Amino acid sequence: MSYYVYESQLQRHARIHDGECGHCQDGQGKHGLGSATPTGRWHGPFETLEGAQQAAAGLGHRDSRACRMCVR
Repeated sequence: MSYYVYESQLQRHARIHDGECGHCQDGQGKHGLGSATPTGRWHGPFETLEGAQQAAAGLGHRDSRACRMCVR
């Protein structure tokens, strides 16, 4: 299993996703746009949840957490 971090430049937050999540799709996003979208950017893959958490924290957003749909 791999993890990805989505950094929303529009909402100024970061979300950690399981690569299999419908919102993530292995860093392609739900619309399949790839790592850079008009409003944000995907980071990863990360082999562990801890690695993704460190990467998300390193982005410097106050709101940085796991996706409520796929990471529990």
